[in-house]
Amino acid sequence: MKSKIHLTSIKNKLKTKLTGPLRRIQKGKNEASSELVKLTLEFNKQKLALENEIISKEKAEAELREIKNRLEDLVEKRTFELACVNNKLEKEIQERKNAEAALYCFHKKLTSSFFKNPESINISRLSDGLILDGNESFSRLFGFGVQELIGKSLVGLNLWCNPKDRERLVEQLLSNKAIRNFEADFLTKNKDKKTLSISAEIVEYGEDKAIVFAMRDITEKKITEIELIRYKNQLEDLIAKRTERLDELNNSLSEQIERAEKADNKVTDQIIFFKALLDTIPIPILIQGINKQFTECNSAAEEFLGISKEELLTDSNEYHSENPMTSEEKQESGSSENAKLLADGITQSFESKVIIKNGQIRNVVIYKSLFKRGDDQPGGTITAIFDISERKKIENELVRTLQKEKELGELKTRFVSTASHQFRTPLATIQSSSDLLKMYGRRWPEDKYYEQLNIIEAQIEQMTELLNDVLTISRTESGRTEFAPQNFDFYEACLTAFNYAKSQGKEYHSFVFNYDLDKRQLCLDKKLVKFILDNLLCNAVKYTIEAGQISLYVTMDNSNVIVEVKDQGIGISKEDLSHLFEPFHRGENVCNITGTGLGLSIVRRSVELHGGEIMCKSELKKGTDFVIILPIVDPDRQEK
Repeated sequence: MKSKIHLTSIKNKLKTKLTGPLRRIQKGKNEASSELVKLTLEFNKQKLALENEIISKEKAEAELREIKNRLEDLVEKRTFELACVNNKLEKEIQERKNAEAALYCFHKKLTSSFFKNPESINISRLSDGLILDGNESFSRLFGFGVQELIGKSLVGLNLWCNPKDRERLVEQLLSNKAIRNFEADFLTKNKDKKTLSISAEIVEYGEDKAIVFAMRDITEKKITEIELIRYKNQLEDLIAKRTERLDELNNSLSEQIERAEKADNKVTDQIIFFKALLDTIPIPILIQGINKQFTECNSAAEEFLGISKEELLTDSNEYHSENPMTSEEKQESGSSENAKLLADGITQSFESKVIIKNGQIRNVVIYKSLFKRGDDQPGGTITAIFDISERKKIENELVRTLQKEKELGELKTRFVSTASHQFRTPLATIQSSSDLLKMYGRRWPEDKYYEQLNIIEAQIEQMTELLNDVLTISRTESGRTEFAPQNFDFYEACLTAFNYAKSQGKEYHSFVFNYDLDKRQLCLDKKLVKFILDNLLCNAVKYTIEAGQISLYVTMDNSNVIVEVKDQGIGISKEDLSHLFEPFHRGENVCNITGTGLGLSIVRRSVELHGGEIMCKSELKKGTDFVIILPIVDPDRQEK
């Protein structure tokens, strides 16, 4: 009994003594788990930064995967062992020591993989570029010791050939958080110039932000690229020289064939030479017999037409025709060229279009020459094809550019003329009213005095409107007008524009407003909508110079709102309708009605910014009908 009590006492004392170590072990376990999580996160970050740059290093990747697998197995095993800590205390302590040793080895390997990595890796502070750490490859790359570089910046050491390259790199990093294959030139400690490919990423480093750089020396690659370009230029020169010899080869081709037919004992050698000569020429060459059947072609012709020689020479082949390479529209022209060539024997050249086997259409210049047999009779034709598709494309681009320049010149001329007239008239009126005020202002009654002031204000307002229109059209043409849709009361906007136009009308005008929508709140650009409504309604009032009706109808079709503005005014001629939306264009029948010719151009641009359509139907002296279709923006999608 006493021994039992004694054993119980010893057990309680042992339990009391082990409580402290158990707590410390639990605390160590938590710290170890936290350290394991940090190391795992750091490992994943290092792996993500390196896997895009070290694709070819399969051995290093295999080692990293093996370490990761061992780490995951160790964590799983450690978790299981910690669950049994209360039953196997002594064994857990020993296993804890083993886990710490393994963790130390892993940390040592991870640190070694950073410092011994063949890629040049360094960590620099984002704010000032000071180098916080770097591996041996990084120091060897620049010819410094690691300690010589830490605490300094590559800019401060004058190692960037162009310091602005670093500014561009940092700007791109701040925008994208990571950058790959950024190329820049650097100087080493010995002032050797190197071209480096840089991959970088912004990471948290303590309380600061840092940039992790991975640098690769691509100087040799750049030198190789320069050599390849030089070789390419030499090859192009060689092709140009061979092309220059083409005319000589074509002229001598008939003579060579004739000599080959007379020299029976050398036929085989001549045929081999002829085929080798054809394949050497980089221009497609086709030979037809007198029966218009293809008898020979070179490899350049096969490549150009996209068919094999066997296909071209086979009777059943769809290309077996008088002129297989030309389009259907050119068949008749090619046939007549052949007939003329066989009749007078003169070399023919003409432009055509080629439809090759894959369906592509190529612009070409075709040269056809007649060759004769030994009896001086026509033996067939030789055709050389020069691809001028790129030249045609450039010519078309030049024509379009010249047309745009011409249109721009006409627009500038029209602008100067219109703007000069529009500014001159109000300025003359302001000058006249100002002179009258100077001469008679003090003797005039107050109402007449203010009448002249009102005239000046009206002319100033007209000039301001013209300047605003010019600035607006300038912004729209240069693409600086922003499309900013928002929810607003569309009914209220229509009603306000309608009432304003009504206030500008005369006693002989009548007005109709019909809003046939279930909802008032729509998502559109409020500023652009106001301009569209004000311009069209005010134009309807301004150009209805006699009794007539001005109408505004608003309806809905699916997800589009349809705005229709109709008037019974002077109308627009068919000739003016084709130029209706051009800046500064005004109809021939506007007479003395004021205007700049800019409003409708701005209206069309405002509708296009909505992704909508504008249509106009008009007839002289019967009125004009404008229809605007505006897609309604989804507010939820717009917010996203």
